[in-house]
Amino acid sequence: MNEVADVTLPARVEAGWAPVHVHGRAPALYRIPITLSLVGLFMIAIQAGQPLVGFASMMAVLATAAALSLRSMARRYAPAAVLRDQGDAKLAAGRYKEARAFYERALVMVQRELPATSPEVLSGNYNLAVVSSMLGDHDQASTCLEALLAGLGGRVPNAWSGRVAWLLRRIARHHSLHGRHRAAIRACRLAIELVGEAPGADDCTVRSLLNDLAWASLRSGDLGASERAFRDALAVHEQYREIAAALATPTSIGDETVSSPYRAPSPTETTTSGGLDRAVAHSLVGLGWTLFELGRFGDADASFGRAVMLASASAGGEDASLRAEALRGRGTVALETGREAEAERQYRRASEAPLPADAPQGVALLLDRAWLACGLGEDPRAEGLLVEAERRLRGAGQQLGAQPSLTGAWHAVWAELSRRQCNYRDAHKHVQRAVVLAGEVLAEHPRRASVLALASRVHTARSELAAAERYARRAMQLLRGRSLPDTHARYAEVQVALGELHVARGQFGAAEQAFRSALEIREGIVGPEHRSLDEILEGLCGVYEATGRLDDAANMQRRREGIRHAA
Repeated sequence: MNEVADVTLPARVEAGWAPVHVHGRAPALYRIPITLSLVGLFMIAIQAGQPLVGFASMMAVLATAAALSLRSMARRYAPAAVLRDQGDAKLAAGRYKEARAFYERALVMVQRELPATSPEVLSGNYNLAVVSSMLGDHDQASTCLEALLAGLGGRVPNAWSGRVAWLLRRIARHHSLHGRHRAAIRACRLAIELVGEAPGADDCTVRSLLNDLAWASLRSGDLGASERAFRDALAVHEQYREIAAALATPTSIGDETVSSPYRAPSPTETTTSGGLDRAVAHSLVGLGWTLFELGRFGDADASFGRAVMLASASAGGEDASLRAEALRGRGTVALETGREAEAERQYRRASEAPLPADAPQGVALLLDRAWLACGLGEDPRAEGLLVEAERRLRGAGQQLGAQPSLTGAWHAVWAELSRRQCNYRDAHKHVQRAVVLAGEVLAEHPRRASVLALASRVHTARSELAAAERYARRAMQLLRGRSLPDTHARYAEVQVALGELHVARGQFGAAEQAFRSALEIREGIVGPEHRSLDEILEGLCGVYEATGRLDDAANMQRRREGIRHAA
């Protein structure tokens, strides 16, 4: 199903992201009873003959009251400060659950009396957001971050901008994986606004945020914005590389080193050969998937190929995942363009990467191989791959559960396999679940149109024509809303679904038009003699027979036999 696995590089936890200490002093004085001011005014009134004495008396009373109030509040909120200090110690020791308990208690204490704009409440929300994010509870982290931004009135201090941007990045990734793409894009854009434009090209945070924005746009189906963001990130990568090379070259001007005015490490402090290449490969993989969805298969294959070369520099960790994803992308391009043998070769190379058992790239690869086997008519192999993918999905628990799109793709492949086997009961069960998950995580992505087209075909086979038409029309509307060209590959899938629906209703003229549109699109991609044309030719053959055009039906049948013999 050409599912894009998550290859987002994990955000690193630097020492700079430690909690913000604002409770080293006593809390500010927020309330002074108005009666004290009235007492002062009264004293001025009774000292009308000596106003200076009255004013001095008032100021003395106010100063005494302020001191007493300050001392009282310091004693009142001292327990909250102690709890925050204990939370900081637990966080530094990596005991996040205990740290969160301390932070929650401290925040409850100060929220009872202090306004949301007070430094104590703001730092409490920030600390709780940080530790919740580290525990994977991004929903609570998002809630606390929203409270922090509301308390700041949308004006984040410069000293906090990097920390808040780091939190926004982690929360945006969580939103995107759960289908909340608009929230993810909004968080990425806000983070980019906070860190500002890079002064040159040495701000790794800007590069990372551009990548995150691009991936969120890709998952949402906004392919134009995704391509622009990926290309912007790659442009920054290239500038960063040039600066690193220039700084590494000795000059006669001097040997001074200048740190990045934004964040460290800058090119003067660390090598960029490994990390930068990984970041470039990450952007190239995303750009490859974007170009693939746009139907620009040659450009997509070139982008994946460059990513493979960069990710092959080392053989472990993130590089292995990136290499597997890039190879999987090349295999998917080959499969879509009708080169099954090349697709199998690329998938086999990707399978050789040393990936963890719960890596999303591994599950996505199993699903792609199952789809290939299904198209080749190798049902037992497809079933075995799907069973293995299900085992990994269940065994991975939360790690892969955070990617419901993989589960949706698994149901879609099962539905297609069952449909080809004429097991429409199982096909209906799986496709319904795939439709629900696609609606949750794919939003307006073109891949959702493929799932809807499959659902239409299953309902047509079950003679549920009203539902079949609803799904087919929704798929067509979605593709047109993405402004894709009429020659896009996914239009062919929807046209086949419409053709079968029209045949079931006896609307043979509309069915012939739909099948011919699908045939023209597919021939433009895979050529005139590819096995994937068989079901379209079969549909046209049925239309010709039903309308008494037996010679055309016989010619179409001979063409089908020639394709089968060549395969």
